[in-house]
Amino acid sequence: MNNRSFTLIELLVVIAIVGILSGIVLMSSSGAVNSAQDTRIKNDIDSIRKAILSYKALYGVAPIEDPVYSVDGTDFTLTAILSDGQILNYAFDEGFSYNVSFSNPIINGSFDGTWTGWSTSGGASIKSVNDTTAYLGSYASYLNYELTCADERIYQNITIPNAYGIINLDFWEKTYLNYWGGPVGIKINDDYIWYTGGWESGRNWQETAWANHVIDVSDYKGQSVQLSIAWGDFYNCSAGDHDGWIRVDEIKLTQP
Repeated sequence: MNNRSFTLIELLVVIAIVGILSGIVLMSSSGAVNSAQDTRIKNDIDSIRKAILSYKALYGVAPIEDPVYSVDGTDFTLTAILSDGQILNYAFDEGFSYNVSFSNPIINGSFDGTWTGWSTSGGASIKSVNDTTAYLGSYASYLNYELTCADERIYQNITIPNAYGIINLDFWEKTYLNYWGGPVGIKINDDYIWYTGGWESGRNWQETAWANHVIDVSDYKGQSVQLSIAWGDFYNCSAGDHDGWIRVDEIKLTQP
């Protein structure tokens, strides 16, 4: 009987061949797994895409609060990286118009003592952006009305971001009003979004404390508007009890 055993060289060759074959099988199996995963990713992302478009068609808005948007700020994308490094994108350009990131467009809303960002209209009042009676920081805006029928404003033109969700105008104000003084407040274009007058309880003939107001301005999304600190008095404004002043500080757009 021939009991010849394998030599060391023969064993090493066999082991090497088995290792090569195992590697080929493993690579083939891994490729199949990756291919299956890629297929599933493609199907899933396409299903999400179709669901978002269906929701948008039904309700008129995107169903997600924090989508990832493309650089132009108008179309958002769903993105996946496949096993081979390929980047799969679905861009949503079918009528979506919500902006990716919210940013406050109001320039110098904390009032740094200069007119940067702000302008004035009307000539019957004293207007300032370096009043030292500030709510926060060194300066606040100041509008002192003096008994002439006029539309007085400290204003700037801004574009309300077309962002998803609620947008608020947040500001602090402090007023002094004679009994018939006002209305005075904050306007968008020619509409008061907040105002008060000397006839309001606790405001006639006395200085108020700083008060915070948060006003929903979502109806103006995507619009270029004039935002103003405004005083309009058109009723018997030659009388001696129509004067007063308003200070505004820390005015900004915010999201909850």
